[in-house]
Amino acid sequence: VSQEEPDQLPSHGEHPQVSQEEPRVPTSSSWRASRGESRRTKGTNFQLMENIQRFQAAIKKYGVPEEEIFQTADLFEKRNIVQVTLCIYSLGR
Repeated sequence: VSQEEPDQLPSHGEHPQVSQEEPRVPTSSSWRASRGESRRTKGTNFQLMENIQRFQAAIKKYGVPEEEIFQTADLFEKRNIVQVTLCIYSLGR
């Protein structure tokens, strides 16, 4: 295996296949902005769980299969982090 000299390595930003300007997947903030919603950072547990429910509704619309979407309590109460991880991987496909 040959080692490249440090001056021959591409610098940050020289990768044409990755664009910093436009995200590949719409962000949750753009979904919220289009619907006039905001994220809660304080409140009762029920109010905070609404953030998770909004995320679930958005990824369902984006095309994540229903069987791969985690339950609200899986994340909020840290019951089934494996299912949460599967859901995030499914979103990335």
